[in-house]
Amino acid sequence: MNLKMKIKIYSAFFIFVTLTLICPLLTKVESPQPRTSHKAVFSFFCAERFIKDTINIPYTQNKSNELRNPKISSSSSTDLNINKYTIQKVLSAESEEENTYLLKINNPDINYNPQQIKLDEKNRILLEHLVMGEAGTEGFIGCALVAQTIRDTLHYENTNDVEKIRQEYKYDANLKNSPNDDVKAAVQYIFDEGQSVVQHKLLFFYETKLCSSEWHETQNYVVTYRTTRFFDQNI
Repeated sequence: MNLKMKIKIYSAFFIFVTLTLICPLLTKVESPQPRTSHKAVFSFFCAERFIKDTINIPYTQNKSNELRNPKISSSSSTDLNINKYTIQKVLSAESEEENTYLLKINNPDINYNPQQIKLDEKNRILLEHLVMGEAGTEGFIGCALVAQTIRDTLHYENTNDVEKIRQEYKYDANLKNSPNDDVKAAVQYIFDEGQSVVQHKLLFFYETKLCSSEWHETQNYVVTYRTTRFFDQNI
């Protein structure tokens, strides 16, 4: 520490002692007052600010501005414990309406407004295993598209029986694998929250890596995600 800085610190300390201790004693009052009077507090504040200005200490009150607009990086989602399907929804939402859609399509159905379906424990377990078998490696979007297809089919058939849909619509996925986080998040998003990936009814899909399907291609094409094509019924 150089001499100039020492002089500043000693000067600041002298002023602090003068303002906080000596000045209040020179003030005559009619009734005794505690040492922590308004004048003493004010003197302390002035001395503190003078010292901070002298040795260039930044005021902590300015740090509050850093909390108003935090910069959230891609890695901060883990620290904030934000569910990834929520992040995807926010990043890809097309509007500020209550029901937003994760994927944009060329032929949205403005009348598409599916209602929420409540699942009992048996149907939820079967549904999660079914989505896992059909799209467990396709990420949240892929799982959510399959979940939307099943939900729309349940509406179309006017039933809550997932097993009935599995048999009648020829779902042949392996049901032995335990549902992963993407599957559980997708089922919650589609069934519990009543959301949708696309603004259109979905009834059928097929995986182009596994087969080609002339019949599917005669239906009303809606969207492709990765290598899976999704369709509504052809009117």
